[in-house]
Amino acid sequence: MSYIGKNIRKIRTVRKLSQAAFAKKFDLARTSVGAYEEGRADPKIDTIIQIANHFGVAIGDLLTKELTVNDVYHFDIFKERKALSSSVASEKEKKVHTEKSIPLVKIKEYKDYCNKCKVMDYISKLPIVEFPERISEGRVRAFELKGSEMLMDSGGMYNGDILITKSVDIRDIELNRVYVFVANHGVFTRRVVSVDHLISLKADNITYDTMELGKNEVLEVWELCGRYTTFFKKTKNIEYRVVQLEKQVQTLLDRLNNLNEKKEE
Repeated sequence: MSYIGKNIRKIRTVRKLSQAAFAKKFDLARTSVGAYEEGRADPKIDTIIQIANHFGVAIGDLLTKELTVNDVYHFDIFKERKALSSSVASEKEKKVHTEKSIPLVKIKEYKDYCNKCKVMDYISKLPIVEFPERISEGRVRAFELKGSEMLMDSGGMYNGDILITKSVDIRDIELNRVYVFVANHGVFTRRVVSVDHLISLKADNITYDTMELGKNEVLEVWELCGRYTTFFKKTKNIEYRVVQLEKQVQTLLDRLNNLNEKKEE
């Protein structure tokens, strides 16, 4: 007996995906997903492999056992746990995959990271950023921001800021969100403005041109979910004067109210 239909429904429900959204991930018709879940049809072996790889579950489990909610929630880290299953894994390797410790990619590591981002031993040796609580579900990574592409007149992100990101599938990127793209020729932090056969990336700094990446160039996609900065914006003289004027106006209003209250008495 195959459990593939039940497991597709389980995955989709737990991950809060509609049939249409699930179908889009694997280039399927929505009606096909419904047929799988109702047992009226079985997906092709290529589709089964894609589903297993995307959610990090063994093909055998997907076909021969009814997955639990706990199984589904742990899909994101399944591959990493498998990679670390060796009993001789170092303490640092274990530390990389705790919920509150995030590997940090510094600017000087950009080139090496592009070449070795899939090598677990390399990832385990990256410096670690520690947080008091879990930042996000799934795989997370911290990147030191290079350059001023995301800097605006009113603020934005500064060179050297630490960007906290979570891993997303290239098919799940959304317009107008900021992502860190790891490509075979560099690491780029930009805002997505269009997605087709090319991904158009716009800098918040208007002095930079929009750039394009081919999907086949992209090795990893990380969605921005937080930022740590040591930059402190100094208060300008005009801002200080405005604050003082507001205080003076408020003082005058308070006096006027007091006088009116006395007249009424």
